[in-house]
Amino acid sequence: MRLVLLVCCLALVSTAGVAADSAAPAPAAAPQAVNTICPISGEAVDPSVPPIAGKTKDGKTVEIGMCCSKCAAVVAKNPDAYADAATANKKADSTK
Repeated sequence: MRLVLLVCCLALVSTAGVAADSAAPAPAAAPQAVNTICPISGEAVDPSVPPIAGKTKDGKTVEIGMCCSKCAAVVAKNPDAYADAATANKKADSTK
């Protein structure tokens, strides 16, 4: 009887550990760019270049995708200037 009770207790303890592991939060997803066209060059956005957050004229925060690290450096200096072009999925009218 003690053996059965011991086996049941061990089973409950091991099941509780598995349940706790499965309840762990999933890692946060990487931000997704709102655009597929680079607002600097007009080329296709490279998904390996991390997007940069900027605010549109309406105050909405968007993730801006770029085609390369050079364009990312330009956007990083003033991301808000490129947020509306990114949202429109086009090259910016002029570099600001």
